[in-house]
Amino acid sequence: MFFKIFDALYANDLKKTWELLDKTAKEHPEYINDPSYMSAKSMAAYKAKDYKTAYYEADKVVKLAEKMFAPKKPYEMAAVNEHYRNDMYTMYLNRYQALMSMGNFKAALNDINNALKAYCTPGALVAKASILMKLNRIKESAFVLNEAYDKNKYILKDKENYKRKLCGEFYANGEKNVDICSDYFKILENEKENKGDNQL
Repeated sequence: MFFKIFDALYANDLKKTWELLDKTAKEHPEYINDPSYMSAKSMAAYKAKDYKTAYYEADKVVKLAEKMFAPKKPYEMAAVNEHYRNDMYTMYLNRYQALMSMGNFKAALNDINNALKAYCTPGALVAKASILMKLNRIKESAFVLNEAYDKNKYILKDKENYKRKLCGEFYANGEKNVDICSDYFKILENEKENKGDNQL
């Protein structure tokens, strides 16, 4: 049942996703508090830019996991049992992205840190670097982004606009020790030199 919901979700068919979520709630109300149902609803709400619902559903999943695994933290279970790794990682990511979109950067940073404890991926490191930039922790942001780049040299290959924006912020703040931005920094330096020449 949940496979169909996630298939529609990953295909970006929000209309079908919501139809399946509503159908599941009506025919099987006991599934409303199932972690898979709540995660799917959180992700669907996020895609629909309903960030409050996205947060509400994701938060329920996190609290359920915390209660289930107490006194251990959910991310600790991910380290002990690989079976939990992706679920715990996704759980924190869902709440992080809702918090990020609502502008609660400090809470978002806490969730992305927990996601990284569950499963350290280049994508989550980039997300952390972005939050640190929002919090004006520039050097820490550069360090984390370099860590992501070390894990995957092509991490921002398909996100050129995002890369330019992020690198532009590093450049504007005088932070040049960002490996993934080296080529873009050269472009900015050349533009700066050309602008100076034109003013002469």
